Amino acid sequence: MQIYIDYNILGRLDDKIRNKIANSQDSRWKPDNDSLLSIWNAFNEGKIDLITCEDDCYMEFLDYCPEKMKNYKDAEKLLPSHMRRKFNLFKKLRKGELLICPYGEYGFDRGPYGGGQKENYELLDQLRIMLNRKNKTPHKDRDARHLMHCILYQCDYFLTMDYKTIVDKFHGRYKLIKLYLIKKGYELNVVTPGELLRILRKTKCL
Repeated sequence: MQIYIDYNILGRLDDKIRNKIANSQDSRWKPDNDSLLSIWNAFNEGKIDLITCEDDCYMEFLDYCPEKMKNYKDAEKLLPSHMRRKFNLFKKLRKGELLICPYGEYGFDRGPYGGGQKENYELLDQLRIMLNRKNKTPHKDRDARHLMHCILYQCDYFLTMDYKTIVDKFHGRYKLIKLYLIKKGYELNVVTPGELLRILRKTKCL
């Protein structure tokens, strides 16, 4: 089973490992945090595959101190200790390539020649609709790009704890793009850690 892991999971996982979980009134928060170590252990034991887009995660790390970090190599050298812990978790994941890179806006010229395939941008536009995102700047577009890569990598699930910006939008607005995804043969399943853990147990991956 191949699962796309959202960048935000790295921070939540680091908090869980250190038993430094923040408070939240969301009913999903505790069961999701309680599920993280089981999922991570399943990955380390080779029972599931966790993948993410390497470039988009690097861009998240570089955002921590953009005035000092000018390329990907700077990230690991200049990150403070709490961010370096997240980076060490990131290094263990399987990495997927950046499939779009419009006009050199991000990716440090590592994206596909010509910026990527037109149909990938069409998919990205649909995901913007689902997320209700009108701002198309590289920074604001990152959630849509993570979802796009999840689909194009043909992952079984997209794992996230971004409740308001991704999970709730998926459940409330997926219907707006469902026919497009079906027509194109795309599949998208957004889950939280608690939901994924139940799936893994049901399918006997654990």
